[in-house]
Amino acid sequence: MEPFVKITSSFGVTGEKPSCSGIKQAIRSVTLDLGVHPHPSINTNPLYLPLQFIRSKIQFHTQHKALHYKMDDVNSHFKSKKEVFVTVGTTSFDSLVRAVDSDQVKEALLEKGYTHLVIQMGRGSFVPRKSSGEDGSLVVDYFTFSSSIADYLRSASLVISHAGSGSIFETLRMAKPLIVVVNEDLMDNHQSELAEELAERKHLFCARPQTLCEVIKSLSLDIIVPYEPGDANTVAKLINKHLGFPVD
Repeated sequence: MEPFVKITSSFGVTGEKPSCSGIKQAIRSVTLDLGVHPHPSINTNPLYLPLQFIRSKIQFHTQHKALHYKMDDVNSHFKSKKEVFVTVGTTSFDSLVRAVDSDQVKEALLEKGYTHLVIQMGRGSFVPRKSSGEDGSLVVDYFTFSSSIADYLRSASLVISHAGSGSIFETLRMAKPLIVVVNEDLMDNHQSELAEELAERKHLFCARPQTLCEVIKSLSLDIIVPYEPGDANTVAKLINKHLGFPVD
């Protein structure tokens, strides 16, 4: 005969048939020990219930609850992570790195829902502050160079880049929201013309280190116009303008 539950000082098994209240107390005791509460589908109305039945019910709901919480944690992790990738290319751009490392820019990024900040600092001498984000702040990491930044671009929800044409077009081809920060310390700043032209066409946003925070605060990704890689008109017009030819 299948064993039945009996209330004892330590939850045990016996062949006796306990009362309905004993069954309820037994289920309550074991489920609380497991960190769960009796599920409504566990029927405690009969005068007795087979132990195996109770075990199977508790096991099912415990596993279901654990799985539910586990999947919630995983989904929450992937849904909530929004990474900002900052790249300065192969040179140094300390004023950009210093700007993204400022508390004002980090707070602006947090307010926009971003959670992680990865900075490629190049040859610069200014070293940003790392953060684990345990206090609710941005998770911040940095590195100098990488053989390829493609993986960082793919995982980014927002890219903040110097005005190098290679970084700009690689980011646009991946259809990533992009803020181009112009380096005003460069002598021949033809890169700013490219960034400003593409910003005028609403393919990206353009900023200076000192205006980056305000650009982030006013950021509206809905106005971005996808860039068509096959369209060379923008580059051609810039070349014509530089050479003094008429621009249609």
